[in-house]
Amino acid sequence: MKTADIRRTYLDFFEKRGHTVVPSAPLVYNEIYRAE
Repeated sequence: MKTADIRRTYLDFFEKRGHTVVPSAPLVYNEIYRAE
C-alpha cells in the first residue's frame, strides 16, 4: 500500500462521516501560497 492510498482511505473515512475534506496547505506562510 502506498502513502497516497493510506491518505485517501483516511480522508474517505472522515468524509463518509460528514466531515469536509479541504485541500492541503503549508503550515508556514509563504508568499507563493497567498490568497489572491
